[in-house]
Amino acid sequence: MNRNLFLVLSLVSVLLAACGKAVAAKSLGNPTEGEAIFNQAMIHEAPGCITCHSVEPNKVLIGPSLAGVATRAGQRVPGKSAVDYLRECIINPNAYVVEGFSTGVMYQSFGEVLDEGEINNLIAYLLTLE
Repeated sequence: MNRNLFLVLSLVSVLLAACGKAVAAKSLGNPTEGEAIFNQAMIHEAPGCITCHSVEPNKVLIGPSLAGVATRAGQRVPGKSAVDYLRECIINPNAYVVEGFSTGVMYQSFGEVLDEGEINNLIAYLLTLE
């Protein structure tokens, strides 16, 4: 294969892969809207995330700090992506309880209170907390 053609095809492949990741992240949800959900004192009839979780490192309220959660989430459960881990933590909060915290403390019905778009927006925001 001609070297120039190889270089062009390689560049196109890299660009397509990068675009695919950007589209996938964008299709997940809107991090700005997710941040607004996170910061509400009440989300519909449920307590807001900010009432129990800090985004400051080492600042524990009722639940663990979520500072750096985007980095940790993909490493918490072998074979589970950060997105899947965060989704599970929102809709089934007792599935993976951080060491030092108790089951049953986090509001148990976010999967019923939040619609799919709100959950996706919230996850998109949490993925910005590196």
